[in-house]
Amino acid sequence: MPPEGVNALSISTGAHQGAIVVRAIGELDYVYAPVFRREIDRFWSTGTENSPLSPPPLLPESPLSPSPLVPDIRAEATPLLILDLAGLTFCDSTGLAELLRILRQSQETRTRLVVTGVSRTLHHMLATAGLLSYFTLAASVEEALPLGETPPLGETPPLGGAGAMEG
Repeated sequence: MPPEGVNALSISTGAHQGAIVVRAIGELDYVYAPVFRREIDRFWSTGTENSPLSPPPLLPESPLSPSPLVPDIRAEATPLLILDLAGLTFCDSTGLAELLRILRQSQETRTRLVVTGVSRTLHHMLATAGLLSYFTLAASVEEALPLGETPPLGETPPLGGAGAMEG
């Protein structure tokens, strides 16, 4: 294992305009994938009712007609998770597996996932592995913000979104 701080992976998480942004800097490989997984798992497990990633509470089904005065909170925007990889310097197959795990978890929690800052090398790896079409990519966090607003939750295709990205 490399000495501490050399080729390490650093993860930071924060809110940005209603989205949660997870930023990874360094190497996402066999050595540091457990660090990445631990941080992502901590993130998924610490959701609260006020978190942008918590699914909206569902209204109980009622045999009565819905009141126009009571908003249907199920129609709220889909939560948005932005995974910013602009600072990644390396990613191996173990890192790709972690990205797939995050994709699966986002689908299970009905969270819109947008991956930003994908390097040319990582883009090529995703394309070669046939995974590119399963991810929604954006050039930057700022560009990803409007992507989180569409499509509505009911129209999100399983396992994916727009995967094409120039670059």
